[in-house]
Amino acid sequence: MNSHSTVLVVDDEELFLRTTQDGFAGAALDVTVLTAKNGKLAAQILDSRHVDLVVTDLKMPEMDGYGLLSHMSRHHPGIPAIVMTAFGTPEIETRLRDQGITCVLDKPFDFPRLQKTVTEALSAMARGHLTGISLATFLQMIQMERKTCMVRVESNHNRGLLHFKEGQLIQSQTGELSGEAAALAILAWEEPSIELLKANTATRGQAMQSLPALLMEAYRIKDESRMGSNSDPAHPPAQAIPLTPEDLESPSMIQAPSSTPHFP
Repeated sequence: MNSHSTVLVVDDEELFLRTTQDGFAGAALDVTVLTAKNGKLAAQILDSRHVDLVVTDLKMPEMDGYGLLSHMSRHHPGIPAIVMTAFGTPEIETRLRDQGITCVLDKPFDFPRLQKTVTEALSAMARGHLTGISLATFLQMIQMERKTCMVRVESNHNRGLLHFKEGQLIQSQTGELSGEAAALAILAWEEPSIELLKANTATRGQAMQSLPALLMEAYRIKDESRMGSNSDPAHPPAQAIPLTPEDLESPSMIQAPSSTPHFP
């Protein structure tokens, strides 16, 4: 672990924040604990101070944990996160940890468990074994929490949208691609940034194949692309589309598709 580390804890329960801060202050650890009661305040701290690790709840007012994690993806991609929520099973915790989330802590939990998790995460960071949240992790969290939303993904001047309804991917668009072809192209992008948007209620679509299956196929496409052998006509690469100021400011870039979805 680094000689001194800064951990940001984000939760809307003030008693939990005070207890956590007092607990770390009394522990024999050289750790500074910052606190924020929602994602909006946490984002302001991240933008103004050095933070090594974020511990965040998902359900909070003003900006929830998903909004905070998407902000981190765009502006602080190297900062790992510990998520506090109730996913329910050790198998899900293991899968998320393998995808990039340090740990998923089921509430309620005691302080010793939090302290142990934070200490292990900081040690892994010091060894270079821990990085920021991945797109795959973010999307699996949306699926597990049955969230209805849009996710805007950007990578190397490409951009795309993924539409989720109650945790199911129902539509996706990038360039002239739509549906599963677009989803596969987006999931295969290198070093993507993520932005969570409100659901577009006009979007229509049906549940695609399972997210794990799409991710596995996207990994195959990515591996082939890296080897210079991605010539499968069924999965053409997404077109590069320059971003405009209007795109960055708009909360929703597309309307309900009538035929082939496209970006205005």
